[in-house]
Amino acid sequence: MMRFPYVEMPSARPHLALLLLAMLAIVPGAVRAQQVDTANTATLTGLVRDSTGAPIAHVEIILPALSRGTYSDAAGWFTLAAVPPGQYEVRFERLGYQRITTRWRAEAGARTEVAVMLHALAHTLATVEVTGKAPPRARGASTVLGSVVDSAGDPL
Repeated sequence: MMRFPYVEMPSARPHLALLLLAMLAIVPGAVRAQQVDTANTATLTGLVRDSTGAPIAHVEIILPALSRGTYSDAAGWFTLAAVPPGQYEVRFERLGYQRITTRWRAEAGARTEVAVMLHALAHTLATVEVTGKAPPRARGASTVLGSVVDSAGDPL
């Protein structure tokens, strides 16, 4: 039986402790960098309904100046957070509804709640007529390509 010499390795514990301390010092800064700065930005939130009061899902809420937007959820609610202060055009649009465009002044630290009503558009689709002509068929003759095989797949 072969024996390997015992070599004592220096303890890795001091290095792990230093690594852990370095990570603890870095992580809070990284977490703060990912958090939304609500004190210096604005939030627009609200509910989109139709003229009967029913919520409308999938309405697109757009801030064209920032090339940003969001969609309303199944209950009609939406939130646009972390918007820099300023004056913006806000568009609410969904297929089958009249588009609404309004102005919004975003103020630092402010949360603006709105209720939006979109009116359904009455659309009638024009009649579409499709015509076609089948190619002429030869009468009395038929050509079949292929082969006849048995249940094992062997040609007959």
